[in-house]
Amino acid sequence: MGRRMGEWWAVLFLSAALVGVLPGAADGASMVVSTQPVGNTIKGRMLETQPTVTVLLDDGRPDVSNSGMVMASLGVNPTAASLNGHTQAQLYNGVATFTDLVVYPGGQDFQMKFTAMSSDVVPEPLEAMSANFFAAGQEAKLMIVTHPRITLDADRRGAVAPVVAVVDDLGNELPMATATVSVSITRNPNSGSFTPNSVLSVPAEGGRAAFGSLWLTRAATMNEPGATIDTGPRGYDETYTLSFSAPGFAAVESEQFDVSPLVVVSRQPSSDRVVSAPPVWCQGGLEGCMG
Repeated sequence: MGRRMGEWWAVLFLSAALVGVLPGAADGASMVVSTQPVGNTIKGRMLETQPTVTVLLDDGRPDVSNSGMVMASLGVNPTAASLNGHTQAQLYNGVATFTDLVVYPGGQDFQMKFTAMSSDVVPEPLEAMSANFFAAGQEAKLMIVTHPRITLDADRRGAVAPVVAVVDDLGNELPMATATVSVSITRNPNSGSFTPNSVLSVPAEGGRAAFGSLWLTRAATMNEPGATIDTGPRGYDETYTLSFSAPGFAAVESEQFDVSPLVVVSRQPSSDRVVSAPPVWCQGGLEGCMG
């Protein structure tokens, strides 16, 4: 009897191993943010609502046998802020509770990323992202490092590509910032637009977003020198400006710039009359003399 019982357990153990589940093991199939983080209203303070994370089994029940660690980080971090406090929390009955997380400096549109391991026989990585949240006390901002001079697509001579950086209050660049910067036209004298092949949103690399593919469809030039009220403008009386924005930042506006029109000579100038040289008056019988 005892031998048969032992053989039965051996068969059960082997069968379970073949399908990847051992007796007593739990299958942590997924992870969810059960309490979303809510930002602080005073700079440097802890988040008003600290997040909690739950590891779930395939059937949606908490994985109560999982006592591993959950790690928190900033998965979306437009202002290059740091996440301080205890960024690791242990699972208890499948739930990890964070207690003192601080995002500094602040900003908007952060997302927190949580990672853990399942309690499988062969543990699998689990990951979850929080909803967007803010943290008060933003010190980072956008700054235009290189102001634009955009041209027509058909004539790119003289173009200057704009560059926008994420900086702190002192103007120091923040190379870890991951903001995606977008551009729009703010001052638009001739109802121009960006060409279809222009790239209007650029993710920051090293804290900088460089717009190397921007072209406009219409020209706009400054008045030529000498224009008066009586003569009127001798060219377009307006110029373009661009606005750069990113989630969590106030927009910044560029300096004014003009866009030179294309000049094509469709008909070359020519004379419609014959111009003869004036007579030469001289003395003597030399050839060509008059009188």
